[in-house]
Amino acid sequence: ANNRLTVFSIGSKSIAYDSLSLAQFKNRSLADLLGVESSLFVKSYGQGSLATSSFRGGNAAQTAVLWNGFSINSSMNGILDFSLIPGSFFNEVTMQYGGETAQWGRGALGGSIHLNNKSAFGKGNAYSLGASLGSFGLNTQSIKTSVSQDKLNFSLSLFRSQAKNDFPYFKTYDGKDSLVRQQHANYLALGLLSDFQYKIGQNKK
Repeated sequence: ANNRLTVFSIGSKSIAYDSLSLAQFKNRSLADLLGVESSLFVKSYGQGSLATSSFRGGNAAQTAVLWNGFSINSSMNGILDFSLIPGSFFNEVTMQYGGETAQWGRGALGGSIHLNNKSAFGKGNAYSLGASLGSFGLNTQSIKTSVSQDKLNFSLSLFRSQAKNDFPYFKTYDGKDSLVRQQHANYLALGLLSDFQYKIGQNKK
């Protein structure tokens, strides 16, 4: 997939996010990363709710999202809810703009987003822990561990996010405004991603 992105996309606009940008969003969703760091329009309905994208005026179904070259768009409606994708699961995120992204299929005329786990052999072992707190009971935790040997590369990522989401708002009834709290909007999100790579030859894995 990376070869196709490089060879067949000469002249097209693409943006890759470095490890520093990704580290800042390891306890947040991919929707937060794209909404803050890019010019992409992310239509979000709040914490725990649907978040979709729009490239250059295209709709959400005209955005291809690929994980290591595999499309993860819904087979039912062609879109992806970015609020369900943790930012800690990937070490490379690249956005490609324009009609050239139609090479990835699914009518991706607006753009494409590539989520990759780059190979890292011979780097040793690494561990990462993260946690954050927010308003209305929001709390997230992330754990990532990796084992990198000369021929073996293994990583395991865990993600958890929970919130009461009981924010206050004004409700109008019979011409009067009263302050009430949102009910039945709590959520719990859990995620796990495992990656295993073995190098069977000098230039193959």
